[in-house]
Amino acid sequence: MAAPQVRSASPRDRRPVTVTQASTAKATTGEWLWLEPTVKLTLLFAVAALLSTSGLRLLQSAATRLERLQELDAELQLTERRVQILKNDFARVFSTAEARTVMQEQGNWIQPGQKRIVWQEASPESSR
Repeated sequence: MAAPQVRSASPRDRRPVTVTQASTAKATTGEWLWLEPTVKLTLLFAVAALLSTSGLRLLQSAATRLERLQELDAELQLTERRVQILKNDFARVFSTAEARTVMQEQGNWIQPGQKRIVWQEASPESSR
């Protein structure tokens, strides 16, 4: 008994594909080859548009916040100056060294020996 011969399937043993079968296979897949890049480009442009609008909104928001921060900083500096002036006035009012000066400013107190000077504006009729 002879052993059956086993042939290996080599590329030479395959049946040749006819031109009509190959062309129809390429034609059916070739019709849709444009779809994938088109979809990818469309999605890419959509994402780019979304990112650019989001970036513009962020820049606008940051600019608005920066303006508001500058306004608050200017107002803070003005308030700090007023507080410093009020602190200095408070310290001067309660200082014993400047008690006489403060009393003269706040009231009509005059030291003994001082003379009161009253300035009067000349009226236009009296200057003739």
